[in-house]
Amino acid sequence: MDFAYFYSAKQGKNAAHKNMKAKEAAKSKYEESKSLYEKVKSTPNKTKDLKTEMEKVKKQMDRNKQKMDEVGETHSRNAKGNM
Repeated sequence: MDFAYFYSAKQGKNAAHKNMKAKEAAKSKYEESKSLYEKVKSTPNKTKDLKTEMEKVKKQMDRNKQKMDEVGETHSRNAKGNM
């Protein structure tokens, strides 16, 4: 997927903004954690330690997926002025 399509200078301040390098980093971390999760999940006879490791990796995977899919806020909707 080409993120440059979604992030261009023509969109202006009202378009969603998100750091593309952060999205790419989250995508690579997501892929790593997903493969590790699948490896741990497919292990037969899971011990208590493996189950806790699997939960930890699942949380990591979900967080990286969330970071990867985040589009950012539109700047015109931020609170303006002193509050």
